[in-house]
Amino acid sequence: MGHMDVVNVDSTKWDTPAFTPTLRGSGDVQYLYGRGAIDDKGMLATATAALQQMVSHRDGMDRDIIFLATAAEEGGPSIGIDWMIEKEFDLIKDAEFALNEGGRVRIRDGKVVSVNIQTTEKLSYNIVASAKGTSGHASVPLPDNVLAALSRAVSRVHEWKAPVKLNEITRVYFARLSRIEQDATLKLAMQQVSAPNATPAQINRAAAILSREPLHNAVLRTGQSLTLMNGGIRNNVIPSEATATFNTRVLPNDDVTTIVAAMNRVGAEKQVTFALSGAPRVVPPVSPVTTALYQAMESSAMAMVPTTTVIPFMSTGGTDGAALREKGIPTYWHSADAAADGGRIAHAW
Repeated sequence: MGHMDVVNVDSTKWDTPAFTPTLRGSGDVQYLYGRGAIDDKGMLATATAALQQMVSHRDGMDRDIIFLATAAEEGGPSIGIDWMIEKEFDLIKDAEFALNEGGRVRIRDGKVVSVNIQTTEKLSYNIVASAKGTSGHASVPLPDNVLAALSRAVSRVHEWKAPVKLNEITRVYFARLSRIEQDATLKLAMQQVSAPNATPAQINRAAAILSREPLHNAVLRTGQSLTLMNGGIRNNVIPSEATATFNTRVLPNDDVTTIVAAMNRVGAEKQVTFALSGAPRVVPPVSPVTTALYQAMESSAMAMVPTTTVIPFMSTGGTDGAALREKGIPTYWHSADAAADGGRIAHAW
């Protein structure tokens, strides 16, 4: 399974045509530029190529294979996996498990050091801060200016960190990641945060070190990112209303209503209220690491790179896989994303 749609784009920010695949580089090192190359047209193309190769071997297969290309994974009308489950679930309901986007391969000095297989993911919510106050002409400044109040509240929530909450996947993730971590301080913190007998104080101390790295921070706790701010109608009018949106990725073992309450407490402006857009959703179950598919993926990775470390992974983003997990179909990573140490993301073809 993979999705065909991509996130909207401001083409003026691109050095290449955003919707035209463009190769750059030379020799053995080339990069493909184009909207969706990683998310998720690259994986969809890889799956298509694999299925074309498998056609000649179908007589020897003892399982059916379903190819599902969806739309609207990146937002918009419910015409993707949700529609499929509601209208045509009979076509996929007997699937034993699914392959989808979400995992990652970590590369160091040109060698694969870890293969992260996604088994669960955070839930995506929008939490909107709404501010109300007195409108007036800008020539007479007002103490309850809604934009000022909203800015103060939003700034405090932006700086706030939700409590650390480990789960069965993130404990294993940090334990195995510590095997390949070269930085001695991070390595020790990973070992400490994932230790079976670690106390809350020990976990928090280790997490404080790991949280300096944004991805580790996002794995350790629910995270909120300020993405939208709206207010005002013209430059000489003090508005009466303004809003700000935090796209919030909630851990599967956390509670979004508790997060909203904390934001209201941290924001601490009487003119500003934080509220959840929509309703809390059912948390899909974690895909187990004991299935035939997970073990086959693990074995394949080790066969290709015997020195690599295979790690179960909780994605900090959201995918269509959550909808399948909720319907009882274990769903795992299947992606060609490659993360090179140093933060550069490439696409492995």
